[in-house]
Amino acid sequence: MQMLFLGSRDSVVNLWNLDICDFNCGLVGHEGPITCVALADDEAFAVTGSEDCTVKVWSIMIASVITDYLVCFS
Repeated sequence: MQMLFLGSRDSVVNLWNLDICDFNCGLVGHEGPITCVALADDEAFAVTGSEDCTVKVWSIMIASVITDYLVCFS
């Protein structure tokens, strides 16, 4: 399945199934706009960064955060 991951200003990472051009799910957990999204080579995990100073690691299979890190820089 081809997936598109879109970070948004509303703090949700939206996953789209490009095979059928349909919204799959939203990854909810950040408290600020999403600034970056990366997908692991095995496509089982995604990593997101946000203006809320956190980086979150997501399990794509369960659409849930498995760990997060506080990464504020001054």
